[in-house]
Amino acid sequence: MNTLVIAGRVLYGGRILAADRSLKPVEGRPLPVIVIVEFESVEVAQRWYDSLENTAVKGHRTSTTEGWLAIADGSETLAE
Repeated sequence: MNTLVIAGRVLYGGRILAADRSLKPVEGRPLPVIVIVEFESVEVAQRWYDSLENTAVKGHRTSTTEGWLAIADGSETLAE
């Protein structure tokens, strides 16, 4: 979480909704760590991703971990 939190402060107004280093898989094969961060909008999330703060640590994160990062709108509701 070092790319999102500096001195305990989440950047760009992001709010950590979930963070867990020891997931209990019940289906599929997820990676053992998950972090879900909510931003005000897709545009703000993209600004965080493109920020100097994230760019400074992105190379370290991608060279030392396996996983993925995605930005989702999250405003759609799934019809039943």
